[in-house]
Amino acid sequence: MRKPFGYSTEEKVTIKQSTLRLLKSGRQNAITGAQLAHIMGCKDDRGIRNAILELLKEGQPIASATAPPAGFFIAQTAKEVDDYRRDLRARLKKIALHSRDFRIAARQVRTPEQLSLLK
Repeated sequence: MRKPFGYSTEEKVTIKQSTLRLLKSGRQNAITGAQLAHIMGCKDDRGIRNAILELLKEGQPIASATAPPAGFFIAQTAKEVDDYRRDLRARLKKIALHSRDFRIAARQVRTPEQLSLLK
């Protein structure tokens, strides 16, 4: 199914439809991207993740969990929605801190012209 430069439009639609069909309601039924890719015969889960992003944009309440039972699922309860939103906020905070630390570290980067002066 995988092409050297990604998926065709038709393949993307098929992956999206298959992903929605395979996802189950409730965290207890979570399935990993790797498992979904294996079931669909995809080389990796990148297409699955892209399909999930598209499905979210279309209004599907797809959540994920990294702790067991790990994977993607359709949020079924208010608790699952709240837990996932809390997890997203925690990830955003980590990304913001990472971005800040990288910005500080990047100040040390020297241009090639500067490096030649240091020799």
